[in-house]
Amino acid sequence: MRDVGLLLLRVIIGGLFMLHGYPKLFGGPGKPVHPRLQRHLGPGFAQFMEHGGIHNFRATVERIGVPMPHLMAWVAALSEFVGGGLLILGWLTRPAALLLCGNMGVAISRVHWRTGLMGQGGYELALALLAGLLGILFAGPGAISIDGDS
Repeated sequence: MRDVGLLLLRVIIGGLFMLHGYPKLFGGPGKPVHPRLQRHLGPGFAQFMEHGGIHNFRATVERIGVPMPHLMAWVAALSEFVGGGLLILGWLTRPAALLLCGNMGVAISRVHWRTGLMGQGGYELALALLAGLLGILFAGPGAISIDGDS
């Protein structure tokens, strides 16, 4: 059951990261979201797509004071999208989890901390994702993965 639990943890957390990274990489004004997809993901995903795109995300990264905002916007967006996919596959699992831990550390400290733990804009989701990533990092991917039980 441990391996099934790790698989579920990887798939859910990896999928959430891919869904957060996708609009940063491929979104932007006028980018359509299929109605069925919007129905399942909610209106927030369509809003993320409309305000997404690497150029818009770079502006956000710059606004929160991250050095080298253009480069770091690419690093963050790719780490979310590609890292999430790697978690799902269980391939390079620990490096992907470590990279995403850094992503969540920056998100908590630079974006969500001032709002507090709970409520709109709080860091509760980022902290929960960080906890799951730390679990994957320390426990490994499990046997149901490309990495095996390394």
